[in-house]
Amino acid sequence: MKLWIAWFVAMLFLLVGCGTGDEVSGEQGNDGNQIDEKISQFEGYVAAYEDERVLIVENELSEPYKDMEFEDFTEKAGQAIYFSLEEIENSMRDSLVLGEKITVEHGAVAESYPGQSSAVSINRVVDEQNDLIVNHEKVDNVHAWHSFLHSKDGSMRKMNTTTEGDSVFTMIQRKEDNYKVMIDGSQDEFGPMEINNYSCGQYAESYEQPDVNITLTDCNNDSGELTLFSLEANQLIIPEQKYSSLSVQTLEGESVFESDDQAIINETIEKIKSGNKTSVAQMGLMASDGKLTLSGEYADVILDYYLDGNVISGGAYIEAGLNY
Repeated sequence: MKLWIAWFVAMLFLLVGCGTGDEVSGEQGNDGNQIDEKISQFEGYVAAYEDERVLIVENELSEPYKDMEFEDFTEKAGQAIYFSLEEIENSMRDSLVLGEKITVEHGAVAESYPGQSSAVSINRVVDEQNDLIVNHEKVDNVHAWHSFLHSKDGSMRKMNTTTEGDSVFTMIQRKEDNYKVMIDGSQDEFGPMEINNYSCGQYAESYEQPDVNITLTDCNNDSGELTLFSLEANQLIIPEQKYSSLSVQTLEGESVFESDDQAIINETIEKIKSGNKTSVAQMGLMASDGKLTLSGEYADVILDYYLDGNVISGGAYIEAGLNY
């Protein structure tokens, strides 16, 4: 009986030992402790891209990271992590744009500020505030185009939704008169699911009632051009936002008119929207006399101005009949 009991206890220990071994996962450190291999996800904005790593911050920054004092950065950025990019494909690395919103899947984060980790995958996510969002029947954040259009060197991101509901992102960077375009179709399950890069020489606006077509030309693709989007003229020329002032200046910088009276601003906007529009391609026009600027909450809107009170924007000559 004692022999049988001893045999039973020995077998019990053996079974328990085998069961414990099956439950161990991941690697063990030098001290024998279990290393957690869980993958985490971090969503934020691209603040810096340097030396095969990218800095992602929780909060959108209002100024470039490189120009910020460290204390100011820690206060405004929220959580911040440097991710190494060894496991990320070159096409994704090369398409990253400062300020854009992405999610990063990553491993463990070293405790420092900013933190340190390794990116496993990167995906773009819609930025509801800043992306030019092109759906099937409407375009949101049109002010993003105006901000980009009137910046000397800048960038913009467009997101359009496919018929199947997938997202395709287009990043546009301008330096002087050249445009670098990166089209990220990696989330389009019915497309090639790849990222393509192009360069273009200039952009063109053409008015075909009732829409304005925005196109990049002199591109190094087969057609030589890239169509960015089309939008009803009034929605593009005067995007929805609050306007606080308007000014008119000659090309020499002489002030013609200035006002922050909301009634005058609203009247000006209404005259521009209701004015008869003709494609400038059908007209032989002299150069404009100056610029009319509407100062907006998110972006300024700048139109070519003629002293007879008419304006040009979006490839359309607009008989606005403004009297200043």
